[in-house]
This record gives sequence, C-alpha cells and structure tokens, in this order.
Amino acid sequence: MKFTFAVLSDIHVVAWDPESHRRLEVCLKDYASMKHPPEFIVINGDLTEGFAEDYTVLKRILSEHVRVPVYVTNGNHEYYCMWYNDGGFSVDTFPNGWSTAEAMARFLGFLGKPLPYYDLRLMGLRFVFMSAERYRDTDPAIREDAWISDEQFAWLERILREESHPRHAAAQSRAETASASEADPAALEAAGPVRGEAGNAAFPGEEEAGLQPADSTGEEAYRPHGRQRPVFVFLHQPLPHTVAGSYDPAEKGVVQDVRLRELLGRHPNVCFFSGHTHYTLVSPGIYFEDGCSHMGTSSVRRPIGDGIDPAAPVESESVLVEVAPHSVTIRGRRHNTGEWLSLARFVKRY
Repeated sequence: MKFTFAVLSDIHVVAWDPESHRRLEVCLKDYASMKHPPEFIVINGDLTEGFAEDYTVLKRILSEHVRVPVYVTNGNHEYYCMWYNDGGFSVDTFPNGWSTAEAMARFLGFLGKPLPYYDLRLMGLRFVFMSAERYRDTDPAIREDAWISDEQFAWLERILREESHPRHAAAQSRAETASASEADPAALEAAGPVRGEAGNAAFPGEEEAGLQPADSTGEEAYRPHGRQRPVFVFLHQPLPHTVAGSYDPAEKGVVQDVRLRELLGRHPNVCFFSGHTHYTLVSPGIYFEDGCSHMGTSSVRRPIGDGIDPAAPVESESVLVEVAPHSVTIRGRRHNTGEWLSLARFVKRY
C-alpha cells in the first residue's frame, strides 16, 4: 500500500499580482496531470498578503483546479495587512490600523476552524498542522518568526506522545483534534463567512477523496514489525540552523526554537516540513536530519538561490511525498519545466 501527497509553500497569492495566480495554477495543473496525482495537498504558509481579496482569489483558484482535499497553515505574510496603508507599503505607519487578532480572524475564516492549529489522521497516519499565533505588533522582538503558545506546545506534545505508543494511537479520533482552549468568539464573528460554496468545493472531506479512516487496515500497514509510524508536522518557519536558508542571524525562525527543537528531537519518526526561506530544492542542506527529519519546500511563487535574488531562470517548486509501509520518499518537482529534480530526492526508512 502506498500513497502520495504534495507539499507547497510560499505561494503568495495576491489579488493584484496575476503572476502569483498563474504560478499556482501551473503547479496545480502539473500535479493533476500526473498518472497518479497526489491524494491531497498541503500548503504550508504564506498563502496571501492577508487581504480579504487575496483569500477570495485563492479560494477561486483552488475550486477551479483542485479536486482533492487541501490543508493549509498560516505564515508571516498572513499578517502583512499591517504593512500597507492606502494601498502602498508603509513601514513608518506600522501596524496601519491592523492587528494580530484581525489577521488571525481572517485566516480562521478561510480555514474554517476555531483554532489555527489542528491535526488529522489520513490514510492511518497523523498529520499535524502548526501555526504562528502572534505577530510583531504584539511584541517587536517576534519579527518574522513563529510564536507558539503554551497551549499549542501542550497539544503537540500530547500528539507526539500518542504516536510514540502505537497501540494507543488506534483509539484516537479520526477527526481533527483541537486544544482544550477555545478561539475568541468575537474574533470568529469578525472573520465572517469567508468560505463560500466555491471554497468548500476545494476542501472536500476525507470520505469524498476516498481516504481511509483511522481504524482501517491501512493504519497497521505503516508500522512494520512494531516500529513507529511516520508523523508529518507542518510549520511555515523552519528551526534555525537546520534546512538551507535557516542560518540568517537576524531570524530565529521560531521564537521558542530551543523548546520546539528539543520536543521534535525526542521523536525520530517526525518529518518536519517548513517553507519561509524560499531556498530552491537543489540547495545543499535543503533536507536535514537532527533527531527528526527537516525538509524545506522552496516556493511556488519565487524560489531563490544562495542569496536574496530569485533563482535564474525564474522557477517554481514544491515537493511530492511518497509514503510506503517501510519508507517515506520526498521528491522535488519544478513546475515551470515539469521535471523531477534528481538532486532533490530524499528517503527516510522506518
């Protein structure tokens, strides 16, 4: 038994930028045209610039080009309404009448969930979607890093502990598992009904896509000889000094980086996917082993090379993950040329 899923990041869909629309459409068409398309798609942060019209365009593109489930996380650019004033980028007037609470409410409206972090059991395996919960308007020291609450840490630790004891995992709910804490009702009300009929079409349930529930035979298939199964964790920002592009001294990636590194490091079955750096998939160190596995996923909108300039020629990249009973294989895909990247193929065995 084998299945695949795609991981995209940094799509940066902006209503006034048709090139961002085109690149995402090319990526989605590329995956849909494969003989065996991915069973579902993860978009790991920097979906938009945080404007309502950006989310509207993104929903339209997904509804028109995707017929499998799509799961998303937020990134630092979901807070970027704070940088704009009267239609232009304005650093001096930050946060320009906007706030973390308003940006989060808008993201939650798009996500359709009460909390920005959630987990799913798909094809018998655990998928964990983390979130950066605050931005620099609440604390300038946060900068572009991911700030993670104690509640989210407790939620993540509980999930990883459950997956370290496979016999207990089968008893877990097949639906999303949320923290005991509740989202701010006022913030949810402010978000409004962002997802409409067209948006829902792009996010079908697991039953519609033919995915197996948690108590199916597929669950045991991914734990050969009693070994731990892979757990897939997604957060937009990488941990510092892991994947290519995470060595910028001006950024930590994650505010509580030591705490998250220690937690993930106790679970070698974790595959941790990040975006944010935009570093192309052929960059040295784009895949990194440090207790668990770390994988950078480049960018659909604008991969970069060793500096801050876009990779030349202009490229668009993401990864396809192939899950088999004894291994996870990550393959880099370049969508503007429709080719697999031979230097971006990584295998983790279980």
